[in-house]
Amino acid sequence: MSDKKMNRWSTYEPLAAELGGKQIADLVVTGHAHSRFGERVTHEKANLEEVNLFVRKKLEDERIKPSNRNEPTMFIIDDDVEMVAEFELMEENELRTGHSRYKMIVVTFLGRLSDNSEYTDLQS
Repeated sequence: MSDKKMNRWSTYEPLAAELGGKQIADLVVTGHAHSRFGERVTHEKANLEEVNLFVRKKLEDERIKPSNRNEPTMFIIDDDVEMVAEFELMEENELRTGHSRYKMIVVTFLGRLSDNSEYTDLQS
């Protein structure tokens, strides 16, 4: 992943959320995810802070759920937005506690299910 551009925002702002049984303590959005968020989710250009705040708020409100596709990296936000994320176990020197915590790396956004006419037809 060293060749991929990753952006970090408010690195020192604490994050305490849980997703898929993992305690999330840090959030990173890749450059690819940042660009796909605007193209596939909001359909307009979004800045990095907006993407980070969107994911952070959804994490804190427990509105991100694992996908039903048996893919451990696929998640659904608000039963609509498909997201791919990976997790890295944080090193002890990155943590203030001795508990296992993870860094969530948002890899990409696949789009809105509601924008897919096949999915919309199935819902009705």
